[in-house]
Amino acid sequence: MLRTFRQHKLTVPSKAAFSKFRKRVSWRFFRDLSFLFLNRVNNDRSKYYGFYVYATDGFETEITRSSDILKAGFSGRSTGSLRQTYYPRLYMVHTWDVINGLTKDIVLQTRNEEIRAALEIIPRLEKNSISLYDRLYFCRRLLNEHAMAENFYIARCKTEGGHQEIQDFAKNEKLRVQVIEIDGIKVKLFKIVHRETKLVMVLATNLFFDWADHNTIYKLYWTRWEVETSFKDFVMSMKIEDFHAKDINGIKQEIYARLWLMNFTRIMIMKSGRVHLNPENRTYRKPNYKILYSWVSDHLKRIIEGFTDIWNEFVETIEITMEKRKRRSRRYPRELKYSGKRYPQNSTIITIGDYQMT
Repeated sequence: MLRTFRQHKLTVPSKAAFSKFRKRVSWRFFRDLSFLFLNRVNNDRSKYYGFYVYATDGFETEITRSSDILKAGFSGRSTGSLRQTYYPRLYMVHTWDVINGLTKDIVLQTRNEEIRAALEIIPRLEKNSISLYDRLYFCRRLLNEHAMAENFYIARCKTEGGHQEIQDFAKNEKLRVQVIEIDGIKVKLFKIVHRETKLVMVLATNLFFDWADHNTIYKLYWTRWEVETSFKDFVMSMKIEDFHAKDINGIKQEIYARLWLMNFTRIMIMKSGRVHLNPENRTYRKPNYKILYSWVSDHLKRIIEGFTDIWNEFVETIEITMEKRKRRSRRYPRELKYSGKRYPQNSTIITIGDYQMT
């Protein structure tokens, strides 16, 4: 912000004055502005077989520890029965348009309840949309919510400890496709077997279309990785963990303001016509988003005043930063990290009921 003021030779307001003014503006203004802008370009977004394709996943970040934050219900991550991290955690569940590279929706939480937040998002998605989920999300509530919203999903299933019908399907070497019923809802199962490791992956969907075969379901599901790279953009490009505010209203302002800028940059990339992300293609070309995000931040005032005079410069930056990417290039088995991460004693606090001691 300071760099923007100085770049245009404007008087830089004091931090105190700026912070005082921010408290008079609700974070909902930034949220509504962000998603109103996205709705305006709905018709310009690319689809796959007439469907929008989304991926939903969760993310957490540290936030400032203050009386306002604690009063709002935020707390640290539990590290034991009576101990938690000093800095509170903010949890978010993010729905990402994997073809166009845009944030479709986001839910901010005081507790780590990813499934509940994902269920909250489903009714807000279009009927002609497909949502991609990893193994955490597949459950009866997810099936019911998609059935009521009349939209579609592809979810990876647990082959051990989950639904008995899915476990039996995973172990049966003769079956590759099967239709089962869970609470009266039909679910189509696809089995994918890795050629080298022979590991079995089961994908469940309510897509009962002729084009939804093994190959298509597999390719669509692996575009889910785009939501993981979006979290990298959150941290590396948007600096979403670098909060200046010490109250929850200010923190949410910063999150939604950055989301607006991120979506704005992505939409400009989309409108350039230089990027075409098709799940059918394993290799694709994509520009360096961090450079483009910084470029838009530096030229934001000129963009607001009129983008036409520097549009060619923006398109040229896209071409210069274009990189070749490859999907499904991982060849090593996933390692589950242990949940009982140890924190230094001086970075945690003791909690006894409503009392906290450092």
